[in-house]
Amino acid sequence: MTVPRANSYIGITTEKFKETADFYIQYFGYSVNAETESFIVIQSPNQKRTFGFSAPSKDKGFITTFSGGIQLPFLVDDIDAALAAFKQAGVSITRNIDIEEWGEKHFVISDPTGIELYISETPKKADQVA
Repeated sequence: MTVPRANSYIGITTEKFKETADFYIQYFGYSVNAETESFIVIQSPNQKRTFGFSAPSKDKGFITTFSGGIQLPFLVDDIDAALAAFKQAGVSITRNIDIEEWGEKHFVISDPTGIELYISETPKKADQVA
């Protein structure tokens, strides 16, 4: 099995996603990369760290009852092979492969503490990820 690599994007699910993003913008100089009614993506001034703050969502199967926690993203080169390997290893898949409207292909697993690990495929082209 190929070991997933850490990604500089940190996804945090919270009811106060807008207020949290504003805090980093105001006090740490982050800027907005993308924003909708339910999430906001911000990037550090040196572009080495990106946070995505999103509201809890029952629709997409991320966190159904928010109790405080984070979602850690990881990149893999082959999403189908990674999913098969995790399934074969007996890891609980909390969300099967999905493709977002901007082209990102991903699935979600949970670690033993319940933290969601968002596994996505390494983009083939820079313009595939918004």
